[in-house]
Amino acid sequence: SDITLCQSDTLFPVQHTELVEFMWDDGTTNSFHVVTSSGNYGVTITNEFGCTAHDEIWVTVIPLPEVNLGADTTLRSGDFMLLNAGNPDALFLWSTGETTQSITGFADQTYWVQVVKDGCMANDTIFIGEFPPCTLAIPTAFSPNDDGINDIIYVRGDHFIEFELLIFNRWGQLVFQTKNNAQGWDGTFQGKKQAVDAYNYLLRGKCVDGQVISSKGTITLLR
Repeated sequence: SDITLCQSDTLFPVQHTELVEFMWDDGTTNSFHVVTSSGNYGVTITNEFGCTAHDEIWVTVIPLPEVNLGADTTLRSGDFMLLNAGNPDALFLWSTGETTQSITGFADQTYWVQVVKDGCMANDTIFIGEFPPCTLAIPTAFSPNDDGINDIIYVRGDHFIEFELLIFNRWGQLVFQTKNNAQGWDGTFQGKKQAVDAYNYLLRGKCVDGQVISSKGTITLLR
């Protein structure tokens, strides 16, 4: 009988033996036919004796609902985003068990949704990753006395993409500046060892998640 199917459903003709050949109206010869649009579909079947039979069927194709949760993405810890399956008036089932059109998605989770509209189902999945914690810091003291221990002060941290360190003496003079975490301050300025004192610093950086962080304080130079 004429039938209504969802887009990309497959028709299998009824057959009474495997020793038959198929010829669909579009010239394909599979024993099945993938239906993508409404229309009349006909097939001729030939058995091993050369006898043929032909039948036609009108198929009404219902398009699948379009479901797009977006590309996989990454959030900061504690952040969230709205996941919208679209297709108002459809039926929804999320991996969380929720049945609303939209839900709230959090970092470090995989979400899928099944959408049923006009009897046809489609689904989509999204993974929401989580940016790793970003840290950027500098020790509060060092001793550049050439004993091989804490002679140079470096910026240390994780998951940052750029930074700038500025160190000033008590008169506000810039004595050290770097954007390279492999380059540290050895306690000298213009080739001269600096006095034991507290030096002000300003540390600014950008994390892999785009967050801009900054800190300031003092570094004690010891001998």
